[in-house]
Amino acid sequence: MISHRVPTISAAHEWFMHNLIWNHNDVVTEDSETTWEMLRPAYVEITCPKDDRIHPKSSFQLQKCEEYAKQLMEGTFAEFDYTYHDRLFSYDSFSITGNKTYNQIERLINHLKAESNTRRALAITWNPRYDSYRDEEMATVPCLQYIQFLYRNNRLNMICLFRSEDMLQAFGPNAYGLVRLMEHVSTEVGVPMGTYTHIVTVPHLYPVRDKADLQRWM
Repeated sequence: MISHRVPTISAAHEWFMHNLIWNHNDVVTEDSETTWEMLRPAYVEITCPKDDRIHPKSSFQLQKCEEYAKQLMEGTFAEFDYTYHDRLFSYDSFSITGNKTYNQIERLINHLKAESNTRRALAITWNPRYDSYRDEEMATVPCLQYIQFLYRNNRLNMICLFRSEDMLQAFGPNAYGLVRLMEHVSTEVGVPMGTYTHIVTVPHLYPVRDKADLQRWM
């Protein structure tokens, strides 16, 4: 595991990109895409997540990041077979009475209010009924897998785990939107924000598909 501690999302984006550009493996994915992968899983702890959220070289600047954050929080559009909003705020579950949805964010907020020291304030996105080993052409599954909130030292910290993430195109809006979610939970619970930790098991980028955007970082 490669780890680092930085003050801002922008600094984290710079760190991920530097590592990917100079230390990577060339991997062709199961979708026949050429990728660069970091040599090991990576995580970065961001100490001031509300500051300097967008790197100047990012493909997603303020307007696009705001649109992405709105989609995450409100579920305004769906380009894929899933949305993070649906998985977090309206998770499709099953009971003996049939299908129902489950608002994981609302439940974890209520639990944090009742049990501030809990280690159970978490939400998941993977749904085995839909996501495990899908055979459909162009099927998409969530990259974000897990989020957890921990109230420690009088601050609310957030940890996010991605099974895979495009660090060139997706890290910027993902981190921006998830910190917006962190702000929401912090406000609802009534406690100040702490650190934001971003963990990726397979950090990667697409050097052929996104060659023009990659040039800005070289």
